[in-house]
Amino acid sequence: MIAILGGGITGIAAALSLKKQKKDFILIERSARLGGKIQSRKIDGYHMELGPNTVLINHPETKAFLKELGLYERRIEPHPEAIKKRFVLKQGQIEAIPYSFSTLIKSKLVSFGTMTSVLSEAFKSKSDHDDEESLANFSRRRFGKQIYQDLITPFVSGIYAGDPEKMSLKYTMPLLYQAEKEYGSIVKGMPKLIKQKKAAQEDLAMPKQKIFSFKNGLQEMIDEASEKIYDQCAVNTNLIKIQKRNEKYLLHLHHEGKEQVIEADQLISTLPAAVLAGKIDFDSALSEAIGKINYVPAMVSHLAFKADQWKFKRQLFGLLSRKEEAEPWLGILFNSEFFPQQQDHDDVLLTVISGGYRQPDLLDQSDEEILEQLNRSINKIGLAEGKAKFHHIYRWKKAIPQYELGYSAIEKAIKEFEKAHPHFKIAGNYYRGVSVSDCIANGTKLAQEI
Repeated sequence: MIAILGGGITGIAAALSLKKQKKDFILIERSARLGGKIQSRKIDGYHMELGPNTVLINHPETKAFLKELGLYERRIEPHPEAIKKRFVLKQGQIEAIPYSFSTLIKSKLVSFGTMTSVLSEAFKSKSDHDDEESLANFSRRRFGKQIYQDLITPFVSGIYAGDPEKMSLKYTMPLLYQAEKEYGSIVKGMPKLIKQKKAAQEDLAMPKQKIFSFKNGLQEMIDEASEKIYDQCAVNTNLIKIQKRNEKYLLHLHHEGKEQVIEADQLISTLPAAVLAGKIDFDSALSEAIGKINYVPAMVSHLAFKADQWKFKRQLFGLLSRKEEAEPWLGILFNSEFFPQQQDHDDVLLTVISGGYRQPDLLDQSDEEILEQLNRSINKIGLAEGKAKFHHIYRWKKAIPQYELGYSAIEKAIKEFEKAHPHFKIAGNYYRGVSVSDCIANGTKLAQEI
């Protein structure tokens, strides 16, 4: 029998693949539901995502996953104009992020000196740094301080909520790493790599618009998958420890006040790194390695403003904040702009992401204190005036794993563990990619390898 540990999207993808292969498996999940951080809610007519807001179809496994669930044709795409409009807050002003050479020239985010630095990047020599260069050092070395402060830092904070000074370039921005390694330059290499990726996507008949959700949110994926695999799931079941006996794995479980032990021939762990590290009692090297992975906290706040309160009249997808702004948020998504089909109101609904490495203590404040700060900030920068007519706040104490400097040693330890224990596979958003699409692809691949 195969046991899947953890019922997040990675475990769900693995289970769905095993189900299709008609393999004997059980999925063990501590909570009462599947889906992990993918949670959609509708309150007072406002659609909210408490975890990821969108997913990309950038892996063939993700496309196949949706088709298997009958969801591929039901997906909705973002508003084509709003999705292009992304902004950064600089010195209190909302500035558009350039998305082409012509918009780069006109951008207030890029000075003449920085433009010169960007254009001269193609002539800089390739680095002799090892694979553990930080994203911050790489950015300043190739493009200078301004690009790092005004674009790179806000961008990675929006994805990872992490610290670029600690983040490993190779694992957080692999295309930039690859461009310099293979072509000696980002300006030279990125167009070629993007062209290659585009050609590969076309060969796989992938959709042009890769961002998607559903009318009722990403929860639709979880609901459809749960129906297919629920008869082989053990929810409300806590894993106490994993032991190895010969070539078998003994799973000590706690369910409804009773302890039990089940035997598995093969394991797929999709548990968070720190959780798995505390469950294995037969390989201290792996536990020590993955126990070092840092998770940053995050808070997801939803605020709605009436149309007559809204002052920013340009379409937009998202707004990022530079570290220097010291605002009580990392990024703002404008849900009612890019997915209007999910809402029952004409109000403007925002998803505000806070926390991360910059503001970990913000999560300890009361909802009232947080709401006051967010309202004040949104008013100050000219998005809206007055207090939000609706709000909802949700906290994740351990939200996003960080691929920080030293991750190559962690990756090596995982690979050595899997080599020593070929029937024990490891997956999850701390290994081989943090995105939902990465997790679906990795879960699917591991199930196909068994």
